[in-house]
Amino acid sequence: MKDEDEDEDEEAQPSKVEGFSELTQRPASLLPLDDEGGQPPTTVLGGFNMHSFKGMSSKGDTERKLGALGSRLRGTVLDVCTGLGYTACGAAAEPATEHVVTIELDPLMIEMQRANPWSAALFADSSEAHSAKITRLLGDATEVLPALPAGAFDCCIHDPPTNAMSGELYSEDFYAQIRRCLRPNGALFHYVGDPSSKASGRLFKGITERLRRAGFESVKTVQEAYGIVAIASGNGRHSALTSDDSLR
Repeated sequence: MKDEDEDEDEEAQPSKVEGFSELTQRPASLLPLDDEGGQPPTTVLGGFNMHSFKGMSSKGDTERKLGALGSRLRGTVLDVCTGLGYTACGAAAEPATEHVVTIELDPLMIEMQRANPWSAALFADSSEAHSAKITRLLGDATEVLPALPAGAFDCCIHDPPTNAMSGELYSEDFYAQIRRCLRPNGALFHYVGDPSSKASGRLFKGITERLRRAGFESVKTVQEAYGIVAIASGNGRHSALTSDDSLR
């Protein structure tokens, strides 16, 4: 990014992008993932990296999350927790996607998005054609979801911060709101973290059980995407648990 007073012929110098959120009382910054600047950065929020990049780039991480939905990534998409917007932008770029509604809590993250060239498609003034598909909502997802129409979405990407920072986004009541917003047989991808790690791995069983009670079925762990794919049942909430609950 060039400063306004730099000449066109001058080599652009990297800028450190960081801030402190008055809303969450946490620091945030952009973290480059390579020395050349050719890969999208991640965000460090309150000391936690917001993307998995062990053995992959942020781009690869996003591709695995979207790929977990397969052909179910289509129509109208709900993206919970925008972050830097990589999943929202990636979903909007898919030909089968008609519209993406993405929800972000923190105004500081909007500043991070604006400072990050890889987030440009989130904004209406972007040159990216698929920007027109994206609607950005600013607010607490636990309050925004109940205000959204029931059955309005074909699929949902739920990519919350760590459970230690946002436990309410892992609750059965919140999952029930996602289910309410999805059409019957709509798909959810829920990012959790590396199933083989102690911190994330122990979350999968509880999340699976809560999703089923909230009205999801075919709840399956997708190892390579570090998350869970679940299908909204046609009958709303139910509590039957089956062998699908086991980790894969």
